[in-house]
Amino acid sequence: MLDNQKIMKIFVLTLFPEYFLPLVSAGVVGQLLQGKRKNFAGKIQLEVINIREFSHTNYQSVDDAPYGGGAGMVMRPDVLSRALREGVWERYGLGAKDDNLTLIKEKLHVIMTTPRGQVWTHQSATEMAQLLTIDAAPLKSLVFICGRYEGADERFVEKYVDDSFSIGDFILSGGEIAALAMLDSLIRFIPGTLGNEESLKEESFTGDLLEYPQYTRPQNFEGLPVPEILCNGDHAKIKKFQMEKSLEVTKKFRPDLFQKYNSQFSLDESPKN
Repeated sequence: MLDNQKIMKIFVLTLFPEYFLPLVSAGVVGQLLQGKRKNFAGKIQLEVINIREFSHTNYQSVDDAPYGGGAGMVMRPDVLSRALREGVWERYGLGAKDDNLTLIKEKLHVIMTTPRGQVWTHQSATEMAQLLTIDAAPLKSLVFICGRYEGADERFVEKYVDDSFSIGDFILSGGEIAALAMLDSLIRFIPGTLGNEESLKEESFTGDLLEYPQYTRPQNFEGLPVPEILCNGDHAKIKKFQMEKSLEVTKKFRPDLFQKYNSQFSLDESPKN
């Protein structure tokens, strides 16, 4: 059995496991999954499972034509159910073969990547990361199911899926790229992933604003200097400047976010710095 007080597990059910090799091998997320982040208290494992292993057909097919007709194919519910129950639940010692659905839902949080899902946001990433934290009660394992074809049989979705997410109003050939984006964003919120946890507090989308512009050396680049106020050491003025620029950038590039931010204040009250 897994020691859920120390090991946090993320499972990915996919037809193309190779998509997830870069996630494990590169960047701060890769270092965390390899156990190389010294500040991380615990262990997080990513297990990628090939759905085709649980097909009982001669050609390992996982899809079939939809009842009622229509273009495209649909992922079969029996194959997906076996991948979840046998590939995750039984294989990794989370429970016995005959454990009921209520017990499974107590330990697993199942996410389907699909165009009809709610859009994945900064808040979505923080909420999913919280399910994985060591002091979560109860600690859950996350299961990402990468949609393909015209989607999954609705009966499987209704019975097993807790959340459906999309990364935008466009169509991909499959849910793997969407799952990669979601995994990268949520793992960053697990304490110990980043070298400087304070950087999370000033990122874009925190507080409904985009991050202010950043500058580094050289102080003069091709005739363009770093704003003088950032070089004078007056931290109060720097914070005010950064807030003003954050508002300016958000209004320019994401007027929807700017409107959302402004809606927090009454008409006769200025936004607080």
